[in-house]
Amino acid sequence: MEEIDKRIDLLIKDKLQEKLQENSVRGGKINVRYTTSNKKNTPERLNDLFKCHEKTIRDSVRGVLEIEKMIRMKYRVPLNEERKITLTAYLEMEMQLIFVKFVKKFGFEFKNLGLEEDLKNGIEENRVKTSQNLLTQIQKLSDYLNREFSEVDVLTPSQISKLYVMEEKVLSEMGLIIPLQHMNLYFEENAGNQTYRKVFDNIQTAFRDTCRISKDREKPGGDLISVEARKAKKLNVARAYRLIKDLMINVKSLLDQLPLAPERRNLEMADKYWQGIQSLFDDFPEHKNILDSIQPLYETVTGKN
Repeated sequence: MEEIDKRIDLLIKDKLQEKLQENSVRGGKINVRYTTSNKKNTPERLNDLFKCHEKTIRDSVRGVLEIEKMIRMKYRVPLNEERKITLTAYLEMEMQLIFVKFVKKFGFEFKNLGLEEDLKNGIEENRVKTSQNLLTQIQKLSDYLNREFSEVDVLTPSQISKLYVMEEKVLSEMGLIIPLQHMNLYFEENAGNQTYRKVFDNIQTAFRDTCRISKDREKPGGDLISVEARKAKKLNVARAYRLIKDLMINVKSLLDQLPLAPERRNLEMADKYWQGIQSLFDDFPEHKNILDSIQPLYETVTGKN
């Protein structure tokens, strides 16, 4: 879950920067409009600039929460209390900073026009309004996600990581979190079928054993002083990661055949997928016993024993 939060945070920073750039463009247009009409030093111009910054705050909050929702829906990760507190505090700080910079840039103009108190009151009113809106919208998002996720029992990235004995960050970088979530959801939905249950248990065992290959290859050992030795070790680890990803692709292709009626299954393609799975272990002959855990899936799909 921590990796998902980090990914969201990076996207949020980009979104806030985008909104600040849009604000700069809008502010520039306002200045040009009032300058060309000889109304630069007027309350109307300062009021429009103030409203421009208010819009930036509204748009920023909306954009950030859309990102939070999109990523959490994608990875099926709820919005917990700790994240809600962190997100609220971060956004309140960023939104206040927008007006801190506004005062630094335009505060003297408000003062020259005798509008210093109006500016102070406007900023405080906006702060209270933004804070209330943040609390409301973040709670709405949390409630929405809880409703969505309560309908299906989807494993979180953290649970996937523990189930397959592989770091969440690595699984995420390989793009395997969502496929593994979907695969395990399918397993749970069909857990009542005893034949399928045994097949599913074997597949999970196969993936755990395959993930352990990379873990074993990552362990320090042997003479890695030379550049060649270090390169060889990195290559071995990369191959093990590739094995996990390719195995996922081929196993998923076989699983996609399972819900179909036997007469509608593409047995020719199933044979190709199985051959592809077998060939994956040509570079890992000492681990070919893992195939014994996957073979029941192939036999169930094709009816071959």
